[in-house]
Amino acid sequence: MPMATWSLTDLTLSPTSNPPESIEEFRLFRLQTRALSCEYKWGLEPGELDLSCSINHISVRRDIAELFSARSVTIIPQPETLKAMMELTHHNQSAPISQRRRCYDVFPIQSYKYTLVIGRRFKARGPPIYLFNANKSTFEKFEHPYIDLPQFTLNVYPFHSIMHSGQIVPPSGPNKDLMWAVLRLSINWSCCLPPEFGPQYDSESESDIVLSSTALHHTTDTSQGSWDASETENAAEQVDLSLTTTKVSKWLGTIDNERAVDPSKVTSVEFPRSEDLGSEWDAHPVSDSYMLDEDRS
Repeated sequence: MPMATWSLTDLTLSPTSNPPESIEEFRLFRLQTRALSCEYKWGLEPGELDLSCSINHISVRRDIAELFSARSVTIIPQPETLKAMMELTHHNQSAPISQRRRCYDVFPIQSYKYTLVIGRRFKARGPPIYLFNANKSTFEKFEHPYIDLPQFTLNVYPFHSIMHSGQIVPPSGPNKDLMWAVLRLSINWSCCLPPEFGPQYDSESESDIVLSSTALHHTTDTSQGSWDASETENAAEQVDLSLTTTKVSKWLGTIDNERAVDPSKVTSVEFPRSEDLGSEWDAHPVSDSYMLDEDRS
């Protein structure tokens, strides 16, 4: 008997008041200022990336779309897909521009499997999510942090999905290694653009990468989906740290150089500590409604 294939449209927060006709399209990759850098790392030509394309959108019910919009949940590709994406990124940033590999040649446009994960700003006790089983015409209830949800088969391109999840995933919990892979990819794609490929960012404000402080410090609690609730429930006490692409580029380059000289020296990817970066870090207070201007469209 074939295994069931699940879609995000099967999810809802309310099995009685959210009919299927409330399906909406949600855009994953929205940051226009990152497009050129992504095109370089993805093996594309300047201006080739179309953020309005269908593979940059997910179909979800209205209440689930609100979770994605609030960065409470996101989707991540499977581990083997992430590994191959990292390998392609490493090749493209090391090879001459003309010898880069196109992401669409290595990763054809087709359906991919994804896991739904909670974002680092989600409250410690989120609402239950219901999964509709069409064969049984029933809803199955899944409690926060939803680790028992099945994988979802989606017509979403994995590279686009990372540009959403990279701003959201927590660096702790049951999938910590995958979370760090997502974070590294999303940051890497936002920096290290050679001048001969296209115009550089006009200012540091345009090239800032905003990361929650909870994403820059490991927690000792690696139990399933749990972390200090005060980090997410007291938004006024949170601080976002803006790190320009130039600074991240230097940091990533140091890691890659150390790995090339002695692979045993670098066993895992670590974010730099804020105290090591000193005055290069800018602190910004965070509210529940905090979003980059480019995310409001």
